Amino acid sequence: MASTTLPAPPATATPATPAAPEMKITMFLPIIVLMGWGKVVEKYEIDLTEGSDALLYLRITYYSVAVICLLTIYYIRTVVQSTPNEEKLTVNTPKSMGKEASSEEMTAQEHDMKEVQKALTSLAMPLCMISLMHWKWEFIRPLVMQSIMMPVTLSDNKLFKIYILGNKAEGKLKRPWVAAPSGLAALMGGGAATATVATPEATTDESDKAAGKKGKKGKKGKKSARPSGETGATEQSATAAKDTKKDK
Repeated sequence: MASTTLPAPPATATPATPAAPEMKITMFLPIIVLMGWGKVVEKYEIDLTEGSDALLYLRITYYSVAVICLLTIYYIRTVVQSTPNEEKLTVNTPKSMGKEASSEEMTAQEHDMKEVQKALTSLAMPLCMISLMHWKWEFIRPLVMQSIMMPVTLSDNKLFKIYILGNKAEGKLKRPWVAAPSGLAALMGGGAATATVATPEATTDESDKAAGKKGKKGKKGKKSARPSGETGATEQSATAAKDTKKDK
């Protein structure tokens, strides 16, 4: 019999492992800032009542830092728009609270534009909330904390490292960027978005498995076509009984 060549199945996507949570000094920075600020106010007896010079300078510092960070993100956005990058990426988002699992293909430029939007949202939302807390309820410590955390967070952003610092998009900066799942997401069965890349090794393994399965099925079919010894004897005795009845 002529051997038939089975067509190779389509390439399967190998999911990238989500990045493990890293211990960074920025995780403890808010506590350090708040504790340090309390010590400074107590030691130098800084007057932070409404209308004081110290409170005015603190407000100027906070909003100046916020404006600088917003302008930096806007600059990154203009650079991304003016730098075409047609590299194809696939990002799979697993099922999470209120959202179904999805898979999306995009170019590297579209990927970076989405990251710019995320950076802008993560900066604008706290800015609005802290402004409300300060002007309505007179909270002061959030101004101090965010005046330091905003530039620190921005400097740790991958977009900032690539488009401002000039680092290459390789290693930890290689697109697409897979965020480590939060503890809450893990408990609720969700996770972070995962990048997928089709690999030739996966294609070869799948084709070998498919060929093996089809070979086994063919052997089983051939075996079932041949009657066993007991089955053959039963069929012969039944035929003989019919012939005897006819003769009678």
